[in-house]
Amino acid sequence: MSALNHDQLVAALDDHEREAREAIDRLRDIATDEADEDEEVPREEVYRLARHLRGSVDLLGCLLRLLPGRSIEEIHSAFGAPGDWGYETPLGDALARLYRGEAQS
Repeated sequence: MSALNHDQLVAALDDHEREAREAIDRLRDIATDEADEDEEVPREEVYRLARHLRGSVDLLGCLLRLLPGRSIEEIHSAFGAPGDWGYETPLGDALARLYRGEAQS
């Protein structure tokens, strides 16, 4: 893959991440008191928001296919600290165990 194609993919993923975060924020607004009680949320908007979230879930599948064989350093660079995810979550716990070099239980 050429650098140009790589850059385009990174930019597209960056755009998707931003749009997914905006979709989550909008859904939170709709679901909380921040939403105007009289506001009728158009069906098309709900579909658009769900589509962004579905795309994010699909990207998790891509990540699962890319992860095997990666070094701990590469994983740490991508995922960050376990506490960023919450040590009490399955992902945070798995990262902490991986970084400590613990065997699978």
